[in-house]
Amino acid sequence: MLPDTLRSWNDLPGEERDTLLNLKAEKRLTNEVFTALNLRMTYNSLRRKLNEHKTVFAIRQQTVRMVTMPPSPSKRYTDFAVLEGDDYIIISDIELPDYNPLYLERAILAGMAHGIRKLIIAGDFLATDQDALNEWVSLWQTEDMTYEEAINLAKSVLTRLLSWFTTIDIIEGNHDDRPARKTGGQIHLDIFITAENVRYSRYHFLWVKTSKGYVYVCHPRQYSANSVGLGQKIYNTLTAPDGSKPMGIVVAHTHQAQVGTTPDGHGEVIALGTCRDKDLTKYKATSANTHHEWENGFLMIRKAYFYPLTSRSDWRFWLGEYYPDDTPAIAIE
Repeated sequence: MLPDTLRSWNDLPGEERDTLLNLKAEKRLTNEVFTALNLRMTYNSLRRKLNEHKTVFAIRQQTVRMVTMPPSPSKRYTDFAVLEGDDYIIISDIELPDYNPLYLERAILAGMAHGIRKLIIAGDFLATDQDALNEWVSLWQTEDMTYEEAINLAKSVLTRLLSWFTTIDIIEGNHDDRPARKTGGQIHLDIFITAENVRYSRYHFLWVKTSKGYVYVCHPRQYSANSVGLGQKIYNTLTAPDGSKPMGIVVAHTHQAQVGTTPDGHGEVIALGTCRDKDLTKYKATSANTHHEWENGFLMIRKAYFYPLTSRSDWRFWLGEYYPDDTPAIAIE
């Protein structure tokens, strides 16, 4: 009587059956190998089972070849920016030429006061309100400034920002994207941003990997005066590059400076506000409208903690020795 420790044919996994079949084909299925298998069958029974398995194996191999698909020719959209660090200044919605110089200066001074050398511009660097690039010109047009002049102004602003910041990462916003939409993707802002240490991403988001987890920085397509609510909805769709939920989400585009928590209560939602001056913005300043009031502001991330800085902040405290008591706003030439 065979011992209970012996295995039957059904106990053999498919990979082991394939291995035995290869040994049989190579005439290496010896009595010694057979004995080591501890099978509840005779040597001849195993050979018959392997002959049957040969047919199954051939069919399986043929089927695998038939269902193998050619690779997709489409681009894989996984080359978005993933930055690393615990210290960043994040600004957005500068929308040159209608920018607020005071808040760009404060972004630099905050960086200087706290030793932060990395800057993120979270979309809408340029307003791009020229007739040739904007279908809503009667509402949005910036008078007396061509796209070339706006680009030159952008380069001057970047030069000033680079006087302190060692790296600048820019993501694309809806304003920046207008030339690409108008020209079928032939012209985009990335072509003109050539300054060293400035990286421009055609994605409308990027990730920052901090020591406390990932932060998602985005310029969403959607708009909501309830910017925290918008950020919470986006958060629900997110998975960080390492498969975790992010520890925070930073939302641009809404021009509303707001702070809240993520739906799971484990992170923060920061709406940046804007660095555009509403009094320089034609559609905002010259018409009776229902546009929500804007608030200037930006975000400082220091040691992986969030510090939103807005018109309500104590700037003398945050800028310390760099607080410009009587210094007028610096004109960008």
